[in-house]
Amino acid sequence: MNEKLSDSEFMSGAVIMVGEIGGASVDDATRRMMSYMMSPDLALECNLCGRHRKRPFRELRLFDLIYVPKRIILTLREWKSRRFFMPDMNTSL
Repeated sequence: MNEKLSDSEFMSGAVIMVGEIGGASVDDATRRMMSYMMSPDLALECNLCGRHRKRPFRELRLFDLIYVPKRIILTLREWKSRRFFMPDMNTSL
């Protein structure tokens, strides 16, 4: 799977697919994405940093697949929750 996710075209399609999973909160969305992408056996073999003789999840391409849509969701929510000031392009600074 890591090799397939190294292909940028495949990864882009997978990010869109996983990003559509969604959830009630960011935590819920993350749990849903991870349960969709990982078997229970793989989840038991990994932790984020690879401590206690486990595989480091953040070094797998699956981490990028889950992290990228989550980051996009957070950015969109922040953008929607704020009013951005757009300076007049004709005004000199």
